Amino acid sequence: MTKEQKEKYFDRAYIALTPLDGFLMCQHEERMDLKEMQDMVEGYIETVPTVIAPHWADEKGVSIRMVVNEEGKLRGLDWNTKATTLYGHSQDYIVGNALIVGAKGDELIALKRSAAEKIMRVFNLEHKEIEESGMTMEEFLKKTEEEGEEA
Repeated sequence: MTKEQKEKYFDRAYIALTPLDGFLMCQHEERMDLKEMQDMVEGYIETVPTVIAPHWADEKGVSIRMVVNEEGKLRGLDWNTKATTLYGHSQDYIVGNALIVGAKGDELIALKRSAAEKIMRVFNLEHKEIEESGMTMEEFLKKTEEEGEEA
């Protein structure tokens, strides 16, 4: 990875929310890969609105969405308290892992790093960064959940 690519990579992030109140800011390139999102939410994805206003993205034409497991309720996944709090519908709830991402038209993108940090700070999300840990995002989430169970 060139210095320019690395700087661009570390300037973007998405926020992963786990049912055990684990919150991660994951560094990422701008474009989000479908397979990676499916791995993170452990199944087919669905995007849903959030209560976070578009201006929080600090980017013209970018809104903030949540990526969730489309079949999470049918599969009996655990209730996700923080994701439910940030969800845009008061009559429903979120289960399983969720991702806070940007949406530029129909394309899902990672948020500007500064926007992700501001969202985490304002919404009191614990900040744990993944920096070249050698693990995939899925492995890191699993490890985080296991550590949460041990605590």
